[in-house]
Amino acid sequence: MQLTDYLLIKPKFLADYEKRLETADRERAESIELRSLDEQLGKMYSITDQGEASVKIAGPLSEDGPDVFDIMFGYGGTSYLNIRRAVKKAIQETTGNIYLNINSPGGSLTGLDDTFEVIRDAAKERTVIAVNYGLVASAALWLASGATKLIAKNPTSMTGSIGVVVTAVDFKGYYAKYGIEVVTLTNTASPNKRPDLTTDDGQNVIISELNQLYSVFESRVLNLGISVESIRSLKGAVVAADKAISIGLVKGYRAEDETSAGESDDIKAEKDSEKELKPMNLMELKKEHPALYSEVLDLGKSEGCKAEKERAMTYVEAMDKLPSCKSIYMKALKEDKSLNDVSVQAEIMSHFEAQRQNADAANDNPDDVAPKAKDTPKAEDEESKFDSVEDMQAMTKKYM
Repeated sequence: MQLTDYLLIKPKFLADYEKRLETADRERAESIELRSLDEQLGKMYSITDQGEASVKIAGPLSEDGPDVFDIMFGYGGTSYLNIRRAVKKAIQETTGNIYLNINSPGGSLTGLDDTFEVIRDAAKERTVIAVNYGLVASAALWLASGATKLIAKNPTSMTGSIGVVVTAVDFKGYYAKYGIEVVTLTNTASPNKRPDLTTDDGQNVIISELNQLYSVFESRVLNLGISVESIRSLKGAVVAADKAISIGLVKGYRAEDETSAGESDDIKAEKDSEKELKPMNLMELKKEHPALYSEVLDLGKSEGCKAEKERAMTYVEAMDKLPSCKSIYMKALKEDKSLNDVSVQAEIMSHFEAQRQNADAANDNPDDVAPKAKDTPKAEDEESKFDSVEDMQAMTKKYM
């Protein structure tokens, strides 16, 4: 039996990641060139015109940062080392608030608490605001707990997954097939150094270690002002913003004066561009300017009409791919949002999370859940594709 490192990461994300590792194209991975940590730091750290610092924390978290497989699978990733460097630079180079813009399923234990301490020390000198841009889970929540406060970008921002996990692979059956027997011996005084995870006693040794690490995790999250009872009521689950706010895990939604300060220049430029180019949809045009509406239809040359038609077609194609998201797509279409809009992606992520939880409930209590129609997409199949906003962006780019 082999153990991986201790991990603090959303279980579904971990399962999907490990599955992709098994079928990864190793030759392609060898051809991928990684950015240096200095280059990565330049991408994740910026200073606004108001003298405030923005630190982007996205994807899986580890001390060394994303490896070739993180890049190849489209997950990205952030180095704990770079987070510490960015926060320290912010203290030295700025005078305003420090914003941690987070969208992460969590990561490894190594380097995690060191980074938490740097964030907490910064919060003693400056206001440090952690903003949930979609998902703040597990190790990402541990980091956010060092901030002055954690706030949500919108109602579909998911927070939680408070727990520690290890994964194990049992090779005994494989080895037995080829006549290989693995014998593990320890000194008399240290039998728990290599516990046999196929036995209850061996599993209890690991669970005891996990409980000790969980206690540290729990003590960190208490810095956010939540009670122990509320933390344990979650049982390791993630919850949407309103629920997280009600139990004291999240302090509310991002205020308007925190919008520009907490975002990097490229995000602000993108929003300004969207405001300038926002088209009027056909229904609004018909209602407010009926004569112009008829003229546009007759001529067929209006750039606004073309843009609206193209935007609508992206949703038609998306609905064909993900029919269970039709209501979300229709709402976004009426609200003049692009398919790649972060709020649309966040709603879809929340939708899949709900489907997953329903599927889990059905598996746990098959007699209490009504059977689904045969043509209903399987929640597990769809949800497994989207464990992060980056996954959703990769899918939507095909339609943009």
